[in-house]
Amino acid sequence: MAERKAISCKSTADTAAFLKLASIKSTNAEFNEYLSETIENLAIKKSKCFLDSLSTLDWDAMANIISLLKNPMFVEKQVIMKVFSKERNKKKYKRIMNIYLQ
Repeated sequence: MAERKAISCKSTADTAAFLKLASIKSTNAEFNEYLSETIENLAIKKSKCFLDSLSTLDWDAMANIISLLKNPMFVEKQVIMKVFSKERNKKKYKRIMNIYLQ
């Protein structure tokens, strides 16, 4: 249900809550792949919602998610880079861009 709420992007808080799951250090490969796939697709298909939600997270949670996106498993890195590059000059995403583009 958390995934459905996050993907619907009706609430930044719901999407952010789902993104926080990436902070869970799991040794379960299937869980990690599920999170990666969902987050990568959310980042490219609903980028504004994704970035707005990501910008509300604390530094550690944000860094964990960005780390996933720097080494994507399901989406080509160039596609994610294109989304981030398009938004890099927006002030509200400055913290995100500083981490991703460094």
